[in-house]
Amino acid sequence: MFSISSIVTIILVGLIAFIYFKKISLAYLWKRYKHFAYTFFILILAYFLITEALFYVEHQYVLETGLKSPLLDLSPEEFHKWILILILAGYEKDVFPISAMGEFLAALAIYLGWIALGVSILFEYLSNLKIKKRMEGKQGVKHEGHYVICGWNLRTPDFINNSMKAISEFSNKKCRIVIINDDLSEVLDVNPELRELIEGGQLDYIKGKTRDVFTLEQANIHKAASIVLFADGIEADADERTLLRALAISRFCRNKNNKENGIVAKDSIYIIAEVNDRQFESSLLSSDVNEVICTTEVGNNIITQTMNTKGLSMVLQDLLSYSDDNNEFYTIDLLQHSSLVGYTYDELLPILRKYNIQLIGIKSVFYDETQKPPVEIIDRDEINSRLKSEKNLTRQFIVNPNNENPIEFNYKTDDDDQLIVLCENGKIIKSIP
Repeated sequence: MFSISSIVTIILVGLIAFIYFKKISLAYLWKRYKHFAYTFFILILAYFLITEALFYVEHQYVLETGLKSPLLDLSPEEFHKWILILILAGYEKDVFPISAMGEFLAALAIYLGWIALGVSILFEYLSNLKIKKRMEGKQGVKHEGHYVICGWNLRTPDFINNSMKAISEFSNKKCRIVIINDDLSEVLDVNPELRELIEGGQLDYIKGKTRDVFTLEQANIHKAASIVLFADGIEADADERTLLRALAISRFCRNKNNKENGIVAKDSIYIIAEVNDRQFESSLLSSDVNEVICTTEVGNNIITQTMNTKGLSMVLQDLLSYSDDNNEFYTIDLLQHSSLVGYTYDELLPILRKYNIQLIGIKSVFYDETQKPPVEIIDRDEINSRLKSEKNLTRQFIVNPNNENPIEFNYKTDDDDQLIVLCENGKIIKSIP
């Protein structure tokens, strides 16, 4: 006959073995089942509060009436043993409080375990409802400064994992990504990591089409930091769908910001679009898309360059891959690093090398001071206008300038600029004053 302690030990060992062989992370377990831990700690706290209160009211009752309470004859060890037996078995061993309040507390102690069990079941039920809504794409978000992905292809899961790691490391904040997709069920069946991220609340999924206003509202898309439109195929139809998504998102964000700010809204959301054919670039740029990336063209250009410069593809692979062994591209905001203000491109090179940072380019940035706090301007027409009128520049990025263009060569950074650099990790940048 197994004892209770033996049964509990077998269950715990089996549970630990199951977690180990299934490779379930402790972080996921905590995220998923932390309400049980909270209930347990509340139960322990309630137990000690009830025992202290019970002892106190019985003692006060004896002082007021002169009657003798059998509870006060028990030692602390016997008292705790008695109340544990009362809670677990409902048997008081001919010992019971004599005060009305003491009797109420004893009755409360009897049902304490059942109350805790009921609360745990309630929390588990509510948690399952929330997870179900999240997995079905029916759970709206209220994030701000998040990233939204529309469209899907085979590269998207890797993109999500790399982005979450890179953004979290650089900003030291949790990277919130929201996926808008008409049906993600088949994708989740073959991507258990994505399923786990959505279940754990680290990744959000909104079911619907980008042309639906309700879907965009659910994703809080007008408050996103940027939006990525993936080409969901390799045919021309995929690029046409990307264009339609861009138009729908642009119209929604302009209307939303117009209503909120009471002004004629400009381009207020940063959109990056992937296309298969460069012929759609002008149409996308006219639809408030800020950057258009033609992946096939990029791949062909790398092959062409590698033919002339052998080994170039491996260098680019290292630069564009996120890992602990490689250098990555980062942005240094001079609003936060004033020691780098007032220098030309060539003067910044040796300064940054002291931190093992390689300067790539200088980006001119403008802010809308009417917003509180000021917001970076991303409207392409306004940027070009201010570049010409305020800095006498013809392009936003200065990369490897030469003295044949004296304006760029002698340009000195101001506190609104940003530096595009290569370095090992974001912690190095934070050390720059």
